[in-house]
Amino acid sequence: MHRLKRGLITLLALAATYSQAHETEQNGMLIHHAWMRQVVMEGMNAGGYFEIRNGKDQDDRLIAVKADFAKMVELHQTQEKDGMMEMAPLESGAVVPAGGVLTFQPGGMHVMLMGMQRKTTPGEHLPVTLVFEKAGEIQTDMVVQPLSGSELSHH
Repeated sequence: MHRLKRGLITLLALAATYSQAHETEQNGMLIHHAWMRQVVMEGMNAGGYFEIRNGKDQDDRLIAVKADFAKMVELHQTQEKDGMMEMAPLESGAVVPAGGVLTFQPGGMHVMLMGMQRKTTPGEHLPVTLVFEKAGEIQTDMVVQPLSGSELSHH
């Protein structure tokens, strides 16, 4: 029983450390669970995702994301047009409502990381900088998630 208890405490401590590593809070913005898909060869594109919680009493706008490991980075929206799904750049960024949440997720808004300059490994942390109209630049890490079979051809 003592072993089980010690194992559970260790597991909970690791889970707490893992969740803390997935959050960055600065200038009233909380960036939660930033992740990207694994890149299996240089030159591929990847999608990046996260949740932004705005703790301020005024709207802000995510206008860009910077990443040194990709040749080009754009904010995109997946949308249906004439019965087909297509991606379009978010030219003016995305509003993070006052006291609200903005979610970048597969099949919706996402970060397009184009021309990846190297392969990535699941669990790896890659630094990105989110650029806001009012909150300025906030650096966080995207954690690389492994591909499943259905994701190998995504982006």
